[in-house]
Amino acid sequence: MNNEFDIKNDGTTIYLTLAVKSHSIGKFLLSLVICVLFGLLFYAPSLIPKEEISTYIFPIVLFALLIFAFPVRYLLRHFYG
Repeated sequence: MNNEFDIKNDGTTIYLTLAVKSHSIGKFLLSLVICVLFGLLFYAPSLIPKEEISTYIFPIVLFALLIFAFPVRYLLRHFYG
């Protein structure tokens, strides 16, 4: 990742502009990992027997939150800085 910044001064205020420049291959690989994780999130509950689904609700929700909390936020930062 290559971060660029520009500092300007008007005598009273300092202006800082920051731009995050990430490589396309990193965006692609991270997007691929996220797609696999979301695929696992939707495929794994279909393997659970209906009698035991109530015991797996909390781990599935936790897994979904962890996917959003870490890799999706990181990907959004790469795309939009």
